[in-house]
Amino acid sequence: VHSRTFTRVADARMRCKGALAAADDVRLVSKLVCCLSRHPERPLPRDLAALPGSLKTFALVTAAEREALPGRGASGTLAAADAGGSGEAMRSPPSSPQAGPPAHAPAEDGTWST
Repeated sequence: VHSRTFTRVADARMRCKGALAAADDVRLVSKLVCCLSRHPERPLPRDLAALPGSLKTFALVTAAEREALPGRGASGTLAAADAGGSGEAMRSPPSSPQAGPPAHAPAEDGTWST
């Protein structure tokens, strides 16, 4: 049995964890959008092509749904779109045919695009 103080502190910690994950997701998506290639032939960055599965908050919500609904599976909201089924979509999206190399990686010929 936990005290009220412990429960409040634990709840505040988890809210902070969620807020930090959301802020990191906003930073990632903003960076990916700003770094999009203007060339129409260039594929989307891997994390952008894998949305929403590449978001930390997506993995947190999926895990919370699984914990809240044991034995019933996903509730049909966000978790239904989890391609990997593991709930661990954070920064390790599934392979996608249109997904290219990460934005911070050189091309196959070793050159860096801008």
